[in-house]
Parts: sequence; structure tokens; C-alpha cells
Amino acid sequence: MIPRIIFILLSIFFEVYSVCCLNCISYSSTLCTSCSSPYSLYKYTCVNLCGKGYSLVDGKCTSDGTSLTLMSTTFYSEKNNAKTSVGEFQTEDGSPFINPGNFLPTMDRGFYSDQYSNLIGKNTYIPTTDFTFRLYFRPLSYDGTIFRGEYIEGNNFLEVEMVSGYLKANLLTKKQIDSQFSVIQTTNNYANRSDGKWFNALIEVWQQNEITVSLKIKLNEGTQTTTVTGNEIYISQISRWVLGDPNKLTTLAGFYYYLTTTNKVSMSQLSEYSLNTCDNNYFKDSVGNCVFCGVNCDPRVTCIDSSTCSQCLYVQCNSCDGYVMNTCDYCTNGVPAPVCCGFLCRDCNSIDTCNSCSIGMHMYLGVCLYFAPDGGDTPLTNPILEVNFDVPFIGSYGILRTGAYSTQYHIFGNPEKYDPIPSKNRGLYFNGTSYLKSSTNYYFPHVFSIALLVKPGQDASSNMVYISGAFVGQDSHSLMAAMIQEDDGSLIAYFSNQYPAFTDWRFLSYSAFYTYPDTTLVAYVNNIEIMRFTAKGVLRPNTGNIYIGSSSPVLTSSNVAFIGFIYSFYCWNYPITDFSAKSSFTICSTADEQGCIYNIGINEFFNETGVYNCLSTCKYGCVQGINCNICFSLLCSICPYFDDNCSQCIQNAILTLGKCSCISNRYQLYDSCEICHPLCSECISGYKNGCTSCSNTIHYLADGICMAQCPNGYIISGSVCIKSTSEILSLKLYNQEVYSTINGLFIGNSISSSIDINDPLPYQNRGYYFIPSNYIFGTQVMFYATFSIGLWAKIYSLGTILTYGGSIIVESDDSFVYMNIMLDNGNIAVVSCSYSRLWMYFYIENNVLSDGNSELKMYANSLLSGNILSSDFQSWSSGPLELVLGSKNTNGFTGFIWSLDIHSTTNKLYDFYTSSGCIGNCLSCPEILTCPSECDFGYPPICTITCGEGCFECITSTNCISCYPSAILSSGLCICPDRYSWNSTTNSCLFNCFDTCNSCNNINFDGCTSCKSPFNMQENVCVICSLGYKTENTVCVLEKELIFDIVFDSISGMVIDSASGFEGITGKSKSFYPDYDINDPIYAFFNRGYYFDEVSSYVVFKNIPNLFSPVFTFEAWIMADDYTGTLFTKQDSENYSQTFTVYFENSDLKLSLNIIPFGVMILPLLTKPISQEWNYIKITCKSLGKADFSISISLNSHDLLYTTTLSKSYISDIENSSITLGALLTQQGYKNYYKGFIWRITITSTLKNKNFINSCLDDCLSCDENLQCLPNCNINNYWLGGKYNNCTLCNKKCNKGCRDSRENCSLCNDLLCETCSDLNYCQKCVDGAELTLSQTCNCYSNHTIHYDYCELCPLGYVVINNICSPCKALCLSCDTFTCLLCTEHSSLQGNNCVCDLGYSGDENCTKVFFDVTCSASQSQILYIDFSDKLNNSLVEDDIKIVVQGKNVNFLLSKYSETRFALDLELYFDVKDGTVGIVYILQEVVSVHNGYMNNITLNCTLYGFKYSTKNILIEEYKAFAMSISEICIYITSSATIINPTPASLWSFVNTIQMLIFIYLAEIPFSDRFSGFLLGLRKYQIFPNFFQYMNLAHGSTNDLTRANKLGFTSNSVLVNIGKWISCFLFFIFLYFCMKNLYRLLEKTKYQKSFISKILLEKIKNYHYGFFLRFWIQAYIEVYVSCIIGFICSDLNKVDEALNFYLALLLGIVIILTPFVSYYLGLKKKNQGKNEVRTEMQVWASLFYEFKNDSKAASSQFYTVFFLRRGVFVTILFLLKSVPIIQICLCEILMISVRFMQMLFFILTKKPFNENALNIANCVSELGLAVIVLLIGVFLFDLKEHTQDQLDFVLIILVNIVVSSQLLASIYICGKVLLMKYKNWKHNKIRAENDEKEAKIFMQNLEVKKDLLTVEMYSKKTKINVTPIESCENSISGEKMFLTPIESCENSISGEKMFLTPISSVSIEDTIKNFNLK
Repeated sequence: MIPRIIFILLSIFFEVYSVCCLNCISYSSTLCTSCSSPYSLYKYTCVNLCGKGYSLVDGKCTSDGTSLTLMSTTFYSEKNNAKTSVGEFQTEDGSPFINPGNFLPTMDRGFYSDQYSNLIGKNTYIPTTDFTFRLYFRPLSYDGTIFRGEYIEGNNFLEVEMVSGYLKANLLTKKQIDSQFSVIQTTNNYANRSDGKWFNALIEVWQQNEITVSLKIKLNEGTQTTTVTGNEIYISQISRWVLGDPNKLTTLAGFYYYLTTTNKVSMSQLSEYSLNTCDNNYFKDSVGNCVFCGVNCDPRVTCIDSSTCSQCLYVQCNSCDGYVMNTCDYCTNGVPAPVCCGFLCRDCNSIDTCNSCSIGMHMYLGVCLYFAPDGGDTPLTNPILEVNFDVPFIGSYGILRTGAYSTQYHIFGNPEKYDPIPSKNRGLYFNGTSYLKSSTNYYFPHVFSIALLVKPGQDASSNMVYISGAFVGQDSHSLMAAMIQEDDGSLIAYFSNQYPAFTDWRFLSYSAFYTYPDTTLVAYVNNIEIMRFTAKGVLRPNTGNIYIGSSSPVLTSSNVAFIGFIYSFYCWNYPITDFSAKSSFTICSTADEQGCIYNIGINEFFNETGVYNCLSTCKYGCVQGINCNICFSLLCSICPYFDDNCSQCIQNAILTLGKCSCISNRYQLYDSCEICHPLCSECISGYKNGCTSCSNTIHYLADGICMAQCPNGYIISGSVCIKSTSEILSLKLYNQEVYSTINGLFIGNSISSSIDINDPLPYQNRGYYFIPSNYIFGTQVMFYATFSIGLWAKIYSLGTILTYGGSIIVESDDSFVYMNIMLDNGNIAVVSCSYSRLWMYFYIENNVLSDGNSELKMYANSLLSGNILSSDFQSWSSGPLELVLGSKNTNGFTGFIWSLDIHSTTNKLYDFYTSSGCIGNCLSCPEILTCPSECDFGYPPICTITCGEGCFECITSTNCISCYPSAILSSGLCICPDRYSWNSTTNSCLFNCFDTCNSCNNINFDGCTSCKSPFNMQENVCVICSLGYKTENTVCVLEKELIFDIVFDSISGMVIDSASGFEGITGKSKSFYPDYDINDPIYAFFNRGYYFDEVSSYVVFKNIPNLFSPVFTFEAWIMADDYTGTLFTKQDSENYSQTFTVYFENSDLKLSLNIIPFGVMILPLLTKPISQEWNYIKITCKSLGKADFSISISLNSHDLLYTTTLSKSYISDIENSSITLGALLTQQGYKNYYKGFIWRITITSTLKNKNFINSCLDDCLSCDENLQCLPNCNINNYWLGGKYNNCTLCNKKCNKGCRDSRENCSLCNDLLCETCSDLNYCQKCVDGAELTLSQTCNCYSNHTIHYDYCELCPLGYVVINNICSPCKALCLSCDTFTCLLCTEHSSLQGNNCVCDLGYSGDENCTKVFFDVTCSASQSQILYIDFSDKLNNSLVEDDIKIVVQGKNVNFLLSKYSETRFALDLELYFDVKDGTVGIVYILQEVVSVHNGYMNNITLNCTLYGFKYSTKNILIEEYKAFAMSISEICIYITSSATIINPTPASLWSFVNTIQMLIFIYLAEIPFSDRFSGFLLGLRKYQIFPNFFQYMNLAHGSTNDLTRANKLGFTSNSVLVNIGKWISCFLFFIFLYFCMKNLYRLLEKTKYQKSFISKILLEKIKNYHYGFFLRFWIQAYIEVYVSCIIGFICSDLNKVDEALNFYLALLLGIVIILTPFVSYYLGLKKKNQGKNEVRTEMQVWASLFYEFKNDSKAASSQFYTVFFLRRGVFVTILFLLKSVPIIQICLCEILMISVRFMQMLFFILTKKPFNENALNIANCVSELGLAVIVLLIGVFLFDLKEHTQDQLDFVLIILVNIVVSSQLLASIYICGKVLLMKYKNWKHNKIRAENDEKEAKIFMQNLEVKKDLLTVEMYSKKTKINVTPIESCENSISGEKMFLTPIESCENSISGEKMFLTPISSVSIEDTIKNFNLK
């Protein structure tokens, strides 16, 4: 007592100390760290229980990973008013929603409630101190209860209500100071019910910290918060959650749409819904008005139209269960209910004729579909979806995305494994895992066509395209698979035949046709039909998914993904048979061919030389063989396509305008950027000659090399040296006579004109003569790295010939001339050649190669004499060096030098050397063709003079003696002829040529033989090559003929020249039709081009190059309205000068030309008006030679109407000019406008002589190249077709032309299009039409089409076959073929109505009752009962059980198809009434399509105390069960052998009395309890009712009865095992009877088996029923008492159970009295009386001796009486166990012990002594056991209790064992006796036969003889009235009745004794059957 007081005081102290946290016992700072028992720590406070989503771990509520959501109910998803539950809520009494007092579903507003309704939560989830309540609702009243969570203590966790129209919340807390309850409140005043709108409410309950509680109400209009301190949110066991008032009196009337509660704080709002704001009993019509249902309608029910109060969605439905189809009870159209119409049909006349579809369904071409198909309701011949996959790399191809995410794609979009791979000119490559999927729903109709251009990559079947869950197209094998929906809604998969596999490109297409009732699928390859099959039903796509490259295994045996290429994909919304418009394709023959596809693999590439393999490392293919980059640019790391456009560059590269280039100081080397040479800041290679700019500002860039100074021949431009000439130095020493300087070089050591010692001397025709001390030098000579030296010299002796700094030395020895060059790397390259003392030409060239090497060559007289390749070159980057010809060091050579030519290029060998045409006596000579004189230096001095021009030989410079051939000698001088001039280069007289000629053969413009730069030769004229020509070796070569071609055949403000791509603009901007600006021409429909209005319209092309060559053809197709204005002009945009202008003037057609040399000339082409029809004008210009130029014109079929020839002239065109059509550009702007049509203008760079106009197909003046006449219609007319002049007037509103009679004057192809970007793509539709994704127009669904406009149908009408027809009955409004409301029992989801959960059906949704309940037994077994069989059985992994927040293991067993048992393995204490939560984790579907998901069941458990005792109970229970089973099987087996089953009955009777001792309210020990419970296993038959789909009653609250197996209050369920036993033996009886009847009709009618069957049948007739009642008596009595006291009379089924218990109870009470009466009658009947009922009664006593003095006749009277009293005591006195056990003991002693034991010991009533002994032991043991169990009522020590326990178990085992041993003993005894009889009978057989014969001869038969004596070894048969027969030999006895048999112990056979007074001897012997 004292310790207890101390503990209480300490608890009070800690409670006072921990004000901040109630029930806390330890802290860290101010935060609680642990709680006192039984509390648990949740975040800041101690709570009674852990909330949902949390489990208790080490005293703390820890997240267990399960959902925190307590309830999430979408009321709008349930439409069936016959149901009883929705989401987490159910009706309180289990009645359907339609009943008053319950919330009721509405069509489109969730659930409706009046003030007298509520719903109860199915589960009692525990909240936490972080709790969020969300509700979307619309109140209809100002006050009322909305929601409440009730604790078992009676108070409320949270109450939500509406007060005066404002939302209010009340939260239960506890004050920390005194632990008293405190309710905090919050009211949100931001929104009021008077607003009439929907409330989007969120209520947040939050324990912010250890002392602060927050209650917040958030609405969209604002948030209201109440915060208190010093309080804690109180958490306890929830008894129930209630939506509405629990008492159904003050519920807030209104609509409830969505509710969720969560154990976490979340202030995110609910999704907003645009919901119906009509009040109840109102519906919203098609225009959005709220319409009253009617005064006669139930105010709780919302109708769907005003014509009826019905909720039924079938037009022909008489009544139904809410807004759900297939629940109809009667159809007015004669169709059998509950399905009134065909599948998805709402209104019909018969099952196969539909007038309108179900709500949400869509009718397309007379068939109801789940979705409105894309492409509209009009079948289109053009594809509704057309995708080309050979496009820049993207993740979305229209509506198709790559793989799982469109943001990831190949090749550069962070691809995933599901992405297909783009391939150049091959579309997309699918590798077996990749696929395309529609990113949005794309719905197909039931008839369609699809096509793909495909190249499979393997010889195997694979899935290419998967359409909407209904169709799979493959590349081979089973080419098509389709899911066909039959008329009953069932789906059947069909597969086509196989098709040979292929790996080449083919155009595969599929079409689905439908003609009631069949669907036909056809496959095509390259537009040729290859396969078709037909199936009954509709191919009805049920999803919006499209897969390309993959499929779903729904339709295929395996999902074999496609491998190969797909180039394009097409879809049509109507089946077509001709795919020719799309099926043609061309295989590329060359890599650069356009408009074709590559027929190569993924790892192959195509270039200009052929097809090659990519590198083995390439995963995604390649475009060139050097790497795996798919970008054509090697510097590109990411590109948008396979060309050279780039998006991202490699390392060290930079992106500019889509192109990659290496960064500064880097150059491109294949696919990398390498560093430049140090001299380079930018370069194209890493060598010295690869620079493009220099790194040092003191250097200059000269052709790739950075040099200190520009080489000779270059000029400086900034930091770049630009080559002006390749000449570095040209030194012509022949015919010179100077001694100072020559060409910038110094002669000798001074510039004096006098000769000094160092000067070489000039010689006639020999140049200068050098000796070793002579030289010519220059100090500012700058070589280039690549150079050539040409030297004409005549060498006499060795010495230095030429030096350039120290880098180049040309020197000679006695035989050779050497060229030495010092390289930058210090090496010296040397070449040489031999020489003679004759004139020789030495040519040396040093060529720097692109790889940085250099090649040095040396020629002698054009013969290569030496060359060397070096790995470096001399760059002369340091600056200019000194050039010395000869030597300053007196070591020069001796000889002549004619000329020295140094160039910065190579290949100059023959520029200064020739071997032909030399004048003089030499084989080769310099370029002037003059042979140098072979005169030696010893010739006379006269040889030192120089001759004049044209003079070949002279005496003095003015006294020539011979001239060159082209010159004329006159007075000592050589002169040229007239108009010729001397050319010193060619040493000849040349003509004076035209300005553009470089050389010529006459002075005319066409006399050029070569052209000056930049001119080139074209048609013998030196000009800038015009368009259509290319330059090859200074000659203009024709490349293409057509250079300008404009056809005005499209609606566009930008006109594109199809020949050269020039862009023209209509007027001043690109704007055009339909918003013409003032300068735009007008588009004229039907091949009439553009119409120019003579006021302001024109078309202009700018920046046009040279078009008009010396030969060209101009063509125009025009129809002029007035003969004025400029038709075509090409002119300078700046000075407005005209090159070529065609125009009308005064009805004449004229041509203005810019002619060289005459200037602008005007030519009158046509001098009479042309007809106002389409005219073809052709103007040709050509060169005739001899400087003549011809111009001709042709009109229509008339050639050469005008021709003129201009001499000495040609047309001159200019660059960058403009072309204007319809006007002339002047300084004042555009003028001289043209009026009329222009269809086409072409310019070709050749002559077009053929005139196709002569072959027009009609009688028009002109036609196009296809010989078709152009419509001859004015702008205000349109062509009607047929003949070209078949025209009619446009509508008067059309002042800018038209194409037909439309009033809106639209030119669009689509009649419903008002404006379009071109003829095919609409921008704006007419009123009443909508624009589709494919930019076409369709009338809205409620409009009809009237040629070019749409007419709206009146309200309540729908368009059918383009006629406004009334909507069908019950359809308030409809959209084309679809009603806007779903039929009954289905919901509108998008465009699709699907059966609600719990409904199924083929054509309509019918209600499927499917529910699940949970009950618990006292033995902690949970029973899960489903209302229907399951499709798939449950397994343990499908179930999770949580008790008190803890996961509990269990053992799952299946009792039946609908019942599952979960045997819990509890490891903790459980209070009585604790709710166990069962989670069924998988979706559960019944065989009738009932559906449940996320099932959570609450099962109320019985109390359980966890300890090792429970383990002991289970262990001993299992042990006793084993004993019971073994004993029952042994006893049953022994009974088969024993003559009577007395041992079995004794065993069962004993076991029953032992078992029901457990019902006594005594605290038995665990071992003893387990032992008694285990003995219950004696009943081996199963419970019949566990296999029936019937209610199992309610659980009872009798704990001990539950543990004994009486788990229900149902009498039938509790005695189900006995009923099973009864039915089994009845079935056995009928089997034996039928078998006996069968044997009676065969030869075996008197066989042994037949006799046995007859005996058993007779015994069965009545005896079985009595024996069954005896054995089942005690269990039936117990079941009746349970049913009587536990039935709820308020429930019909339990009331029936009560009356059944009452009826059986009466029978049970009467049973002892009936037994007494029959026993008395049996005892008093006379010996000779034989009555049937007494025979039956007597048959029950066969286990007793048949002795008239025996007291066994009342045995069963006492038997029934004591059992009835025993059970009565156990139930009636359960509250006073001491009296209960005392009375039981008195009963045992008085009745059982005193009477039964005394009777057994004295009378020995049983035939077998073993049974007498066993029953004595049993009776004695039972009396002792009952006496001892009373001791458990006393407070025993554990040791004493264990000892008592041990004794009781021993006694029970003795009692059971005694019966078992008796049975085994009797069995053994019988077996031994039978063996002895068999042996004895075998010896006696022959003697007995002999004695019988003697006995037959001497015995007299007497009829009244009752006793037959047989004289044979004391064998005697006694037949007595007391029915016993004793075999004197064996000592056995038989009990014989007048109708029964006596078994002869010798033979083992039976003898039937009749009531006659005598028995014949023959019959007697026969019956003995002695053998």
C-alpha cells in the first residue's frame, strides 16, 4: 500500500511540473521526449493513440509509410441510389440512399442532403494533432451540422457546422494547467451561404508546438484562424465519423461534392470545379438555365428533364436505380429488361436500331463510340493525321511523342531507352525498345485507315502501330490483330493470317470497314490488297492512345517491339482503298538525290561514292565514316538535323549563325580544333602556312604565312598582304643599256651612270655579262615561302650566281648548278642540274605544301633534273633580305644573264620558256620567241647597243636592218600596221580590241579571243556570266536553261520564283489575301494568276543578278483588260535605268532594251491590239555572229510576228537590279500600272523554238504547257468548268473576284472557310463552324450545313443526316450525336460514359451487389466475407492488418469462395472493443464485375491479454486437437470391425461432456483451457454454411462460446457441422437404396452384398434419425440458447433465427419426456407384442444387454435430461460461477455418479465388459473433474495452480483414453474370435454336413414348434420373445426381432426369422448356410 501511495504522489508531481505537455515524464529543454504509460509521443505532445499512418515504436508515434489519408470520398462518382455506401461513408442502417434519412446521389452535383439525413464513416480512423479537413460543398440552408468526429467517451474531436450562413469549426483540446477539456472555435466570415455558390473549404487543425494550437478555416475568399496557447489537441479512440447530424435532425441541407481528411497540415486548395448551381429538384437545361422539375416530383430527387420526374437515362426505361443504365425493370419498347437498347445506345426502337447514343457516347456514321473521334464527324478523304519523321530532331512529331517523355529524345535531347533514333533520309529507327506514343488523347472512329512507310530491320514479326486499345498492325506474320466488341459488349481478339516477312521499304496500310453487323479489316502493301478478314461486331477504340513501334500484349501474345525504320505515318477517319496519293516513294540512287529515301541500314551511310559501313562503335548511325557524329559538320556536337547547321559546337569551337568554327588560335583537324602555329592567332592548319591571322601585330598575313613584311607583289590592307601580282622580281637584262639601276635593283656598287669595276656589261641580244666581281643587287626584296625562279643564263665558269640573304644560294661549279635553301629548322635543301656553255633556262621552284612540308625542284630547259621533299620550309618571317645577282665577294660566276623572273607562285616554267616558234637558230628561247645571241663577250662593241621596238637586228637603236614578222621596216624603224600596236610581251603587232577583251581577232565586242578579268566568254562576248551559266576556264558554260519562272497559282503575299528561288513581294508587304493592301494584285481562282488593277497593284523582286545573256527567251501568259501599263521590267533600283521592259502603250506592245553600244532602244513588237483573251507572248533574243543581234516575238500560235536585227550590238544587263510586274518604278514611285491578268512569266537562257500552243486541247488562243486552256473569265466572273469560256458573274458583293457563288466571296477550298492562309488551310470559319486542328472547318455539332454556311438547330434539336431532328426523349440537350447526360448507373467522364463502380453490363450498366464485411471471433480470428465470389483468390501478401497502430501477422485460410479467415498472431494486449483494421491492398473484382479498391475494414476485436499463457493455450489446444483427431479416427475404424458402434457413441458422449465444461465461468488455466478447446476437433465434418453464399449471422458476445466455435448468433451456422453430417448420411442412404434396387434387377439379387444392403436400409429407415438427434442434442441445445439470447428482433433475418431457436428449444425440452414415454412402453409391452415404433426405439439400445430385467429402457431419458440441465446451468448461472459449479457438481454426483455409476457397476448393462469398465472410469473421472475445476475460483498460488492443472489434464487424458482403450480391446477381441471361428468351422464343415443329412431323415416338422434344436455338438439356436439369441458354441449372443436377423456365430451368416409358428428344416439349414 505504501509504495502505491508513493507512486501516485510522484505521478501528481510530474504532472504538475510538465504543464507544457500533459502526461510527459522526460524532457529535452522544453520538449517532451517520453510519455507516461499508456500514452505515446507524437511530435510535441502525448496522445492516447497513434493516428492513421503512424505506428508505436519505442513509445513514439512513428510514420509507418502508409497513407495519411483517413477519408477521401468523391461523392460525384456515385450515381446509383440503390447503393448503401460511397467512398468511406455508408448509410447508418444499411438502407439504400433512396430511403429517407440518407444522403442521395445527384446527376452532377455530388450528394444531396436534407436536414434529416446523414452518412456514417465505414472506419474509425484515428486522427493526429496535424489534421486537415477539406470539403467542396454548396449549402442550401443557413444552419446545420456538416461533419463530426465522435470519440468513444462521447465528446467530439472536430465538429464542422454552418451557423447563420457562415462556416464554423469546433475543436476539442485539453488545458495543460488543469487537464480540463476546452473547445476552441473558428468562424470564417469571408463567405456566406446567401452567395448561393459552392464553398471550397479547408479546415486545418494544427498543434504548432508544445503549447500552441491553431484552428484555421480557409476559403477562396479568405482565411480565418484561431490560435490558443497552453492547450493540447485531445486525441482518443474515434467511435465514428459522421457526415451530417448524428441524430438526423439538424444536418446542413445542401450538395456535397468531395471530402477528404488527412493526418497532415496541408493548406493547398481543392481543385476548382465549374459546377451546377441549381437548387435541388432543379436541373440545368442546355443553355444553362435552372429549370424546376415539378411540384409532383420528390423534392429529394433531381430529375433530368421537366417532362418526367424520372432519373432514368434510357428513354424507354420505366423505372431504374438512379442515373445508371442497365438497372431498368421494364422497357417500353418491348426489349427484355434491364437492357432496353443496344450497346452504348440510349434511345432505340429495337435492340439493333439506335436513334441516339448513351450520355457521353458519340455517334459516328450510325455507330455509338466511347469518344468523339478526332477529325470531326465528317469522313475526309485527306488524312486527319500525317507525320513525316524525316525532320529535325525533336521529341514530338505532332501529337506523337518519343518514348515516355517528349522532353527527352534522340540524339541530343538526353534520350531515354524508349526513344526512336532519327536516321537521315530514313525517318526514325526503332531498336526493339523504342516507341512513339500519342501525347494527348487521339480518338479513332470504328472505321479508319492507317498507313506507314516502313523498312523492317529483321525477318520477324513485330508490332508497328497500336491504335486505341483495339488494333495492332504488324510488319509480318499475323499482320493484323483487332479487339472486336460484340453486341453484348464482350471483347474478342481476332488475328489475321501470316504474311511473308520482308526487310525492304514498303508502304503498309490498313483499313477497317463496318457494315452491320460485321467489321472487315484489310491490309495493303504498296497499295495492293494482300489480306482481309471479317469479324462480327464493332472495332470500337476505347482509349486515346496511339503507339508506333510497340504495342500492348492485350492484342498480341507477346509485345514484340518493332525493329526497323518508319519514314511516315498517316491516319484517315474513313476507310479508303486507294493509297496511291501517299504510297509512292523513290529509293535514292545517289547521296545528294532529293525527294527520295535511303535503302540502307542504321549503321550505314551514303555519300557521293556509294554506301559504306559506319564505325563499329557507332550506336546511332553516322553521316560520314570518320566518326559517329550524325552532324554533317565535324565541329558540331549538337545539330538540329543531319546537315551542316549546328546548335552546339565541340570543345574549342564557337557557334556563329548556325555554323561552327574553331575559336581563335585553333584550327579544324577533322573533328577537333587543334592549336595554331605560334605565329598564328587564327589558322586553318597547325603549320606555318596555315594562318588566317597573325598573333603578333608586327607581322602581316600573306597567303597563310605570317611575315615581317609583305612579299613583293603584295599590297598591305590592314594586317593582311593581298597579292596584286605573283611577280616578286622581273629583271629583263636583254636589250638594256643602263649602268645605275634597273627595276629597282642596283647595278654594281653605285647608282652612277658610268661604268665601274663591279658593273656587269650589257650586250646586244645577250643581256648582261658577269665576271666574278660583277653583281646586281637589291636590298628590299621580299620572297614568299612558295616561289619560283626562272633564269636564262649562259654560264662559263664556277661561282655564285644568285644569293638571297643567307637563305638561298645558286652557284655553279665546273659541271653543275646548285640550288641551296636554308629551312627554318636549320636544314639545307639542295638540288642541282648540269650545264653547258650554251644558253640554258634554269627553273627552280619551291612549293610549300598544305601539310607544312616543302618540295624543291630544279629544271634545266624544262627537264626536271632534281627535286627534294623537306619536312619544313623557309618562311622569311623576319623581314626582307638582300638579293644579289652575281657576288659582292668576287667569287661570282662568269657568264651572261638574259633575264631573271622570280614569282610567289609555281608552275611558271613555260611562262618564260618555249621550245617552239623561236626566231633565230635555237631549239628553245625565252618567251619573246627571240633566240639569245650566242655571241661571246669577245664580240665587237657594237654588240653593246639596244634595238628599237619591233627591230630584230640593228646597227644602232635608230638604224634597224630587220624587223619582227608583224612589223614593217620604215626609215630604219620598225612600225605596226594601222589599228595595230606593238606588244613587247608577244614581240608582235596586235589589234586594238574591245574594252572587255584581253585579246581579240577584231575590234568588235564579239571579236575577243580572251577576256579581261572579271569578264568571261559567253556566246563570243566578254561579259559577266548571266544566271544559268557557270564559269569554267574563263568561259561561261550553260548550267541550266530555266532561270526565272513565276506562276501565280497560290494565295501568298510572297511569290517564289521556282527556277532560282527569287522572292517577290506583292505590293509593299507580304500581307495578302484576304487582307489585301492597296498595292496588292488580286488572286484569281482557277488558273488565272493575279489580277492587276491598273491603279496601284504590282509585284516586285529585288536583288536580281544578271539575267539576260546574249541568248535568252522571255515568255508570258497574260489576259489584258486594257492595253496600257508595264507588264514586266528589269531595272536599276537606284537610277531607275531599264535593262528589259515589256509594256503596252496606245494598244501597242513594246519592248525597251539597254543595247550596247547604242543604249536604250524601244522596239514596237506588236502594233495592233491583242484580243482580250489569254495570250501567250514569247520574245527571243540571240546573237547572230558578226556582232549582229536578233530580237523576235511570237504571239500564241503565230511565230515571228516581229523580228529585227541590231548590228554591232548586244543587250547589257546589270547586277543587283529589281524586277517589277505590273508597274514601272520611277523617281516619283511606281507608275504606268498594268490592268489585266498575269498567270505565268518565264525566262530561259536558251532559245525555245517549239511552240506548244499549236496543240491546245480546246479552241482557245493559248494554253499552258499541259495543253489545258486557261479559263477566259473576267475578274468579276468565275469559271463553271467544262469549256474554257464557260463563265458566270460573281455575287454582287464580290468586288475582288470569287471562285463560286458564295456570298462571302471566299476563295478557300473549304466552303465553310471565311478566310484562309492558302486554299487548303483555313484561318477563320464562317459563323456556326469551328476550326479543327487540321485547319479545316466543320459545323458545330448542333448546326446543319447549307452549302457555304451553317445553320443553328433550335433548342432541343439535334443534327441527324444534316437535318435538325428533335432530340430523343429524356435528352435535355444534345451535341450532334451525343447527349450531354449519361444514362443510368454510369458517369460522364470527358466524352466517355463508363459503368460506375459496382455496376457492369454488356450494353448497359446493371447494378452488381458486391460488398465485404469483417467479423471477429473470441479466439481472435477475423472473418472476411464477400458478397460475391472473387475472380482471383486472396493471398497473404494482399492483406495488411493493423491493431492499435501495429502490424499484426496472421495465417490466411480460405473457408469458401466468399469467406476468408485470418488467424491473428497477437503479441500485445488488446482491449475489448478495439478496432482492428484490415487493409486489402489489391483491387478486388468479383466474378460478376463487382469492384472494390483500397478496401479498409474495421473489425471490433474481443479483449486479449498477451502473455505466455496465450502461447500455452494454443500449444495445448493443438495438442488436444491432435489427440481428439487420433481418437476419433481410431474409434471410428474400430467401430467398422466391432459388431456394434457402442464404443464410438460412448467416446463421443464422453468428449461432449468434457468440452462443454469450458462454458463454465471459471478462470481455467491456460493449459487446461487449451486442452478442452482442442477436444472440440472430434467433429470431423465441415460446416456446410461456410461454403454457401449466405449471411453468417452476427457475432455474439459470448466469449467462451465463441472460442468453442459458436461464433455466430445463427443457429444454423453454429450447428452447420451436424447439418453437414446429416446431409452426408442421407445421401449415403439413397446411394445404398438405389444400389440395392439395381442389384435386384440383376443376377446378384440374392448375393451377399444385396443382403447386407437390405439389412442396412431397414436399420437406416428410422434408427439414423434417432441416433443423430442423440449425438447432436447437446450442441443443438447450446446453439438454440445462443440464438435465443443474442438475436436482434429488429432485423428480419435475426428474428427468423430467434423463432427457429425457440422451435428447436421446444423440441429439445420435449425430448426427455418422449424418451420416458417410449421407454415405459417398451418395458410394459407383452412378450408377443410386436409394434413398429417400439422396434425402432428398441434398436437404439443395441449397445446394452437385451434383458427384460435390465434398467436400460430409461437410459436415454436420463441421458437427455442430465445434458439439458447441464447446459441450462452453464448459461443461466454464468454470472454466479460458484453456484454454477456447485450445481454442476451436484448434477454429476446425483445423476451421473449415483445413478449411472451405480447402475453400470451393478447391472453391467453393456454387452461388453470393457465398455462397462470404460464407462465407469469416465463417469468417475467426470465427477472428479467437475469437483476440481471449482478450485480455480479460489486464489491459488502459482505452484498449486500448476499442480491442479496437471491433475486435471491427467484426468481428461484418463477419461479419453479409457474409451479409446475399450474400443481397441473390443476390436482385438472380435478379430481373434473371428479367426478362431474360421479355423473351427473349417474342421467341422464336413461332419456338420453329414449330421445334417441324418437329422433331416429322422426329424418331424411341426408347424407350432417355436424352438428348433439341432443335434450337432451341442449347437443350438434359440428364438425367444425377448429377442436374444445365444450361440452355445461361441458364447455370443444375437438380438433378434420378428423382422430382424440373427447371426450364426459359426458361419457368420444371418438368419431371418418370421413370426410363423414353425420353421421348415430346409429353410433353417439354408439360412445357416453351413459349408
